[in-house]
Amino acid sequence: GASYVTSLSWQWTPYANGNFSEVVQICYSGKYSTVIGGCRTYPARQGTTQDFNGLDASGTFWVRHTLVGGSYPAVSSTADRISVVYQ
Repeated sequence: GASYVTSLSWQWTPYANGNFSEVVQICYSGKYSTVIGGCRTYPARQGTTQDFNGLDASGTFWVRHTLVGGSYPAVSSTADRISVVYQ
């Protein structure tokens, strides 16, 4: 049977491209889906949330950075991380 999310933790690193605004969201797309949705904004660089509880754990989670200002191309120095606990 399907597995469902019971907790999600994240850790993200800001872009150092001189931007003056950076909004970071965690989004979700269902299994076999190409639609990215259900985005929620998380200002803290790390944390844990139950916002995604009950979603199919075989879907895909995305960390989306929206930058305003700064130099481009903006290159991240490290990888963001998402950990999903499911049952």
